Amino acid sequence: PTNMGPFLVRLLEKRHADVVGVAVGQLRGAGGRVRDAGSAWTRLRTLWLLFEPMGVLRLVWIRCLWKLLRWLGPLGAPFDRRSVDRAARRLGLPVLRFTNPNTPEFLDQLRALKPDFIFNQSDCMLKKPLLDLPRRGVVNRHGSRLPRHRGRLASFYAHADFQGRFDITVHFVDEDIDSGPIIHHHKFPVDRTAPYATILAEVFEASADVVDEAFTKLEAPGFEPKPNNVSKGTLNGFPSLAKAREYRQQLADQRRGASPPPPL
Repeated sequence: PTNMGPFLVRLLEKRHADVVGVAVGQLRGAGGRVRDAGSAWTRLRTLWLLFEPMGVLRLVWIRCLWKLLRWLGPLGAPFDRRSVDRAARRLGLPVLRFTNPNTPEFLDQLRALKPDFIFNQSDCMLKKPLLDLPRRGVVNRHGSRLPRHRGRLASFYAHADFQGRFDITVHFVDEDIDSGPIIHHHKFPVDRTAPYATILAEVFEASADVVDEAFTKLEAPGFEPKPNNVSKGTLNGFPSLAKAREYRQQLADQRRGASPPPPL
């Protein structure tokens, strides 16, 4: 509900005439599931370093307010601009639910919709039966300039380059991680000294227009995607606590003007 929800709501409002259904899974976390109290504490400390106090407070406030609006049911619905399922129902679109998108039962529900494309923003690994289901493919939006920074929390690693720019990539999905052919790149300037939470909000604010432009390209006759040369890129997982501390030191250097942006 913090950034992904509003982005998808804006995209639905732009493209609802072309949408045949919306599938909603479990709430998506920044780094996947944690297994025990120790790893949860480490994850919390890492996020505190990445987002800084004001960013963490914003995330907590938004989530609490969103939960209140959900709890209020129909009374909260008119004020809820972060729930994808509510946006879909407002637009008259069917809503499917899934825990695992690769199950035969869910695939049957998707198959009944006869989609040309599936636009995916879940954190699930999609298997070949699902990837082969839409007539023209599965499409994903990624928060870096692929093939650089494939994998989790790409927007953090892209910001940690401290280049004063940001890239969003829209690409086809295959069975590997962020390795499918590239449909569209979008580059825009950012403040390299800004908190990551601010950059992340700017990225998602821009994302609906970027994805809309990518689908406009796909609609053009004869469009061909570009290759995604993963051998020239990087693959990252959720940042470690040590990586978060290193990032905060580098960010402090940037803010003091003590460190020029490193070359890409």
